[in-house]
Amino acid sequence: MGCRSRLPCFPPPLACADAPAPAPTPTPPAAHTQEDYLEAYLRQLPQDDHEAREFARRIFPATGIQAGSSPLPKERLFTKMPRSEFVSYVRAAVQDMSVRACSDALRSWGGAVQDITHLVFGTMSAVIDAPTMDCR
Repeated sequence: MGCRSRLPCFPPPLACADAPAPAPTPTPPAAHTQEDYLEAYLRQLPQDDHEAREFARRIFPATGIQAGSSPLPKERLFTKMPRSEFVSYVRAAVQDMSVRACSDALRSWGGAVQDITHLVFGTMSAVIDAPTMDCR
């Protein structure tokens, strides 16, 4: 039957099989190995908390996770920071990823920006104004 919409369907429903595939989701700029996360976590634990250290050494490898992305550089992983600093940091990272996601989607769509009537954004970060964020 084909897609009747002038705009792309993301993801394409069955009736819109000819719609373009969605662009890849942008991720934070820093990728870290599970070992990086473990080392950062152990760094912030008190040296004498042997039980927590042993638990972390068992559980991090057992997750099966090889790597993950974070807006934080390796040396800032698991760093305690005031909530205001954390929210500011996350807000900037989410806005950067949102801009990249929109740019990628527009590029893959190939349509006219003037045809866009709505932009929808959501996050499950539980940090900022979930499920949305006002960009200032």
